[in-house]
Amino acid sequence: MRVALDLRPLQSPSRLRGIRTYLRGLLRGFLQQERDLLLLTWRDLPVDLELPEGCRFFHLPPPRPRVLGWLRDRLLLAGAFRELAREVDLVHFTSPFELDMGWPQARLGIPRVITVHDLVPVTHARLVLRGRHRLLAPVYRWQARQLGRAEGLVAVSQATRQRLVEFLDPPPPIRVVPEAAEGFSPPEPARVQELRRRLDLPRDFLLFLGGASPNKNLEGLLVACQGGGLPPLVVAGAANPEQLADLRFRYPDLPVRWLGPVPAEDLGALYGAATAFVFPSLQEGFGLPVLEAMSCGTPVACSNTSSIPEVAGQAALFFDPADPRQIRQALRRLASEPDLRAMLRGLGLDQARQFSWQRTARLTWQAYQDFLASSS
Repeated sequence: MRVALDLRPLQSPSRLRGIRTYLRGLLRGFLQQERDLLLLTWRDLPVDLELPEGCRFFHLPPPRPRVLGWLRDRLLLAGAFRELAREVDLVHFTSPFELDMGWPQARLGIPRVITVHDLVPVTHARLVLRGRHRLLAPVYRWQARQLGRAEGLVAVSQATRQRLVEFLDPPPPIRVVPEAAEGFSPPEPARVQELRRRLDLPRDFLLFLGGASPNKNLEGLLVACQGGGLPPLVVAGAANPEQLADLRFRYPDLPVRWLGPVPAEDLGALYGAATAFVFPSLQEGFGLPVLEAMSCGTPVACSNTSSIPEVAGQAALFFDPADPRQIRQALRRLASEPDLRAMLRGLGLDQARQFSWQRTARLTWQAYQDFLASSS
């Protein structure tokens, strides 16, 4: 069986989000297992990934201005996908809500598997689509409906699977395949100290890593940190500059360090330097930063909603993300109870070991085989 794996999200703005981690891990697992792959990319655009020699590619026409997106979907990509159908048994699309990808086309001539990370733009449109982006709500709903045309869907969590079952009537076959956080481990003390000096980090601090989109609930965390009595908060990650500027303007007196994007090679040391990691998201499809922090031996306090309890298991301190008082209470416990931090550190390391990209790749390949068998 030969599979075309869509790497175009690594050539789009999505490369700054969790999709990059997903594709890097899945592809590494496939290559280690010597799977027969054809890598789907846009022609003449760089891929944000180091690939070993010998990888085989299939290049699609590069994206056009968005106003031409639907014409390109129907015309320019149609011939390319017909050619691709002669070379592979199945194509795996990995970022279904990007308007330039062209996967919803009705007659690709190839069995399609689609990874669904979440349905937040559909199920929580009022929360995450602000301003002019609200005009995209009908488009996202239409795209989500097209998921029902696939031969199979890969959901990254049971929570995402449940959302799909509720939204699609009836849904195609769905297989739950979780992500992983390999590549993270407790950092060396010298590495942590070097990062602490370079970034001028305080001895104790709470870490938030993520964007400023409303579902990440950064503002809810800032509200919870008001009133003092907690270690300083360090906010890291790529985010909309206007959103961050607005939050900094409205919460000027909080002890917050705004780091912005952090290089991948520094993430492990940053997790390891933190007193605790806090993940107050209102809605997630998986919650990969929780696993990353646990893999680094960092105690975690996180939301009790959506997929996050699946990822954290019994290894985190949970709170209701809509209640700043609960968030604050959890953070005060972690800051003041070293025995609790030590217990969560051990539980978190054990929890993180249950996830691996090798397992993700193996389960995904098995899903391909099952989807093809059920559609034949």
